[in-house]
Parts: sequence; C-alpha cells; structure tokens
Amino acid sequence: MPEIKHTFRIQCAEETIHRALTTLEGLSGWWTTDVQGNPAPDGELVFRFNDGAVQFTMDVKKTFPPHEVLWVCKAGHPEWVDTLISFDLNPPGNGEGILVLFKHSGWGSTEGIYGNCTFDWGRYLRSLKMFVETGKGNPHPEAMA
Repeated sequence: MPEIKHTFRIQCAEETIHRALTTLEGLSGWWTTDVQGNPAPDGELVFRFNDGAVQFTMDVKKTFPPHEVLWVCKAGHPEWVDTLISFDLNPPGNGEGILVLFKHSGWGSTEGIYGNCTFDWGRYLRSLKMFVETGKGNPHPEAMA
C-alpha cells in the first residue's frame, strides 16, 4: 500500500517535540488551530479545517514518550479513513538534532487526494519544525493566508 513519508531533523529537546505532538496546545501550534479531544493513548482527537467543513477524527494508539506517536484515522475524507499516521523520533546524535520519521500509511492508491496530501504534510511538518524550534508555527488557517 502507498504511504507518504517525510524525514527531517529538528533542533530541540525531545520533550518539546513530544509535547507538540501529544497536547492540544502543541497540535494547535503547528497543524490546525481547531483541535479538540483527548491526546492520551486510547483517546480521540478531532482536527477541523475550513470552519469545520473538513474534519478528521483520530484514535490515539501510542504516545510513548518521547519516541513514538501513532494515530489511526477513524473519520474524515474517505481516502483517509483507516490510514495510520506515525511520528518516530530518534534521539539526537553528535548535535545533529532529532531525526523525525513521519509516515501516513495505508492509502488505497496514489490517485485522488494522495498527491495533494503529500504536499500538505510537507508544509505542516515544516510548521512543526518551526513551532518547536522557534515557538511559532504556521498552522491552518494561518497557512492558507
């Protein structure tokens, strides 16, 4: 099955990036400002875009501090349903920063919105990097301005 993959380095403490991925305040700082729910394991997160016209519901499966976060999309765009979104954080070595291995897997095909989502994930992961390194990300709706 196709998957979207992005790998990049972030210069911050592991706890900082983990908070950005596992708290409502952190998630709203880089992905979308409209997020609600429980970011703890077995919790549910709802991410809204475009005044709620687009919405994704994620089951939180793992939040092993500080190395792994895993969500399963349970509702939203039909092509996203039952896909997995994971962030694997590899500790820094030699001052090179934390290596982030991002995957959005389980896509049915590379047709439809797959290409657009690849682009969008790149943009939002850049926002994540900015958020944890500088304290200011570019979440939706700011990213659309």
